[in-house]
Amino acid sequence: SASLEMVLSVVQQLASPQHQPLPPTQIYLPDTACAMVVAHELLFDDTPWLSDSLAGGQQAAGGQAASILSSASKRRRVHPSIAHETAARLGAQSLRLWLLGRNADTFALGQENVEAFGQYESLTSRLHNILELYADGVGILHELIQNSDDAGATEVSFIFDQAQHGDQSLLSPSMREWQGPALCVFNNAQFTPRDLRNICSIGSNAKLAAGNATGRFGLGFNAVYHFTDVPSFISGSHLVFFDPAAQFLPGATANNPGLKIKFAGESFLEQFPDQFA
Repeated sequence: SASLEMVLSVVQQLASPQHQPLPPTQIYLPDTACAMVVAHELLFDDTPWLSDSLAGGQQAAGGQAASILSSASKRRRVHPSIAHETAARLGAQSLRLWLLGRNADTFALGQENVEAFGQYESLTSRLHNILELYADGVGILHELIQNSDDAGATEVSFIFDQAQHGDQSLLSPSMREWQGPALCVFNNAQFTPRDLRNICSIGSNAKLAAGNATGRFGLGFNAVYHFTDVPSFISGSHLVFFDPAAQFLPGATANNPGLKIKFAGESFLEQFPDQFA
């Protein structure tokens, strides 16, 4: 209708660079029924691989995943004529981030299942200096073996995965770059909270005081940046991603350049199948 076209035109103007940032105020956007709704109460659907499950009331899922998809299907959506980027600029929520955040409004420390998590200090320059200390090549494997020993492991396995995995149902579209060949390392130990803190504290000497530590845990781990800009690992019930440049992970910032995701018993594997292939 003419009214809808006028509203969409105003929305485009509000989202244009010359009107950004907008002053603190409530922005209203049309939903799928053309009703005007406060933007932050709306979701825009950037999870097309879940469309059938959402439209069908979660028949394709079960258990907790069904409950979450059912909750998502009841949320009001931005009108399909509004681009995702425009909707985000004006305050609407990404369904992808809503699912990842488990009903949280933003990525912040203290969320129930997902929290901002990453390595501290001035990362890119510090990592550059560390990589100068760790030559590229077989020495990186040695560092990973040392890390396994630090964690108390008695078994270590290396797998070179040459597969190109799907790139649609990811935590963020920018993660597509990391769906190709990967070096997978397994050990039979589990990180303690102290281990995780040591990995996040680049250059920490805390581990050097431990008599049974053969490797410099926090430093040695960083040798993996010879292989990737976004290393990840699973320990216990958590999956951790690091993104020092804050360019690839959703919600990553210079202060919190990573994510720690509680996935055991949750539905992330079903909601983001390509990411966890």
